[in-house]
Amino acid sequence: MQKILALESLRGLAALIVIFTHFAFAFYPAMVNGPDGSVVHSRFEQLVLESPLNLFINGQFAVICFFVLSGFVLSYAYFTRSTDLVSAAIKRYFRLAPVAFVSVILAYFLMKFNLYQNETAALLSNSSWLQQFWQNDLGLIDALWQGILGTFVVQPTILSLNPVLWTIYYELIGSLIVYAFLGLAGRDHRRWILYGIFMLVFLNTYYIGFIIGMLLCDLFTHRQEAFLKVGFWKRGYKIIMLTGAILLASYPAYLVPPADPGIVHNSLMLFTNQDLTRNILFSLASVIFITLLLTSNRIKTLLEQRIFVTLGSMSYSLYATHILILGSVGCALFIFFKSFMSYNLAALATLPAFLIVAIAVAYLFRRYVDIPSISFSGYVVRKLGLGSSKIKKEDPTEATL
Repeated sequence: MQKILALESLRGLAALIVIFTHFAFAFYPAMVNGPDGSVVHSRFEQLVLESPLNLFINGQFAVICFFVLSGFVLSYAYFTRSTDLVSAAIKRYFRLAPVAFVSVILAYFLMKFNLYQNETAALLSNSSWLQQFWQNDLGLIDALWQGILGTFVVQPTILSLNPVLWTIYYELIGSLIVYAFLGLAGRDHRRWILYGIFMLVFLNTYYIGFIIGMLLCDLFTHRQEAFLKVGFWKRGYKIIMLTGAILLASYPAYLVPPADPGIVHNSLMLFTNQDLTRNILFSLASVIFITLLLTSNRIKTLLEQRIFVTLGSMSYSLYATHILILGSVGCALFIFFKSFMSYNLAALATLPAFLIVAIAVAYLFRRYVDIPSISFSGYVVRKLGLGSSKIKKEDPTEATL
């Protein structure tokens, strides 16, 4: 199976968007929630909120892009080689669980040793979002429950030791939906009708991303002539596609109606239902980005550079641990810098330092938890008598987030 490294890189960039989003929630809440009810710290907050720059702090888009990528990559393995869907479904939990478990245990000990500084930092930034986490004195049994099973069977809330793991709940169920669909109709010539039915059923849920990603992969592997035509389009048409995708992906996801999203995004309000509008716009943007990535040699070559592929390989670890680093190291750094700097300079100094620590922790998680989990998932399947006798080497296109 040909490895699409650029898809790995796109997942890494999406993880960075989530990090920037949470940093903005913590220190520039008006940038994501709007000025109504939030303290404005900079004159640039409104500009970012109402312009295409909002893409860089639009975590909801990044999450849906994760799900579209997962639907694409999981089905790509099925469409391009013989895949045992039962084994793949069983492996999915054991592929996701180790990073989730270790991150929850890390979160537990950070809380027990009073290393979170989010409450103090929230008083300085006036961020109710930042203040709400790690308020409950949970025990080790609670941590073990969340890390082993609770994250996967109960939608995590702000009471969770690692609140960002709410996406893993959808990731596991969405993956199982993909495998069920492929097992039901993956080789049936009538599956195109079923795609439409599934999209209608899941339109107002996060699972729509998995269905769209699966459909896009099906077209890519079985209707490649359409992608080849896009590849031969003139540069101007591709620029228009890219511009349109950026506009769609930058639609403010966190504004609550009747808040005004600005002139640029007003025309994109498809429905009064914010979630439905978000799902459609962000899914479409993800499809355009992935299509351009698959058909543009320049974009593909750029994203296949080692720095982007490495970032992508750490995307799950980075996603799963960054909020713990933000609440502890990030907030401590901000409090320190704020003691002798202005607010904006303190935030500016905090961001790169926080990123360095977050990436370092993600590297350790990737090396000592995430990579071993790939072998562990294969080991479990073999012990159940469902897998190959050889440990499968890591596939860079294997979806996590």
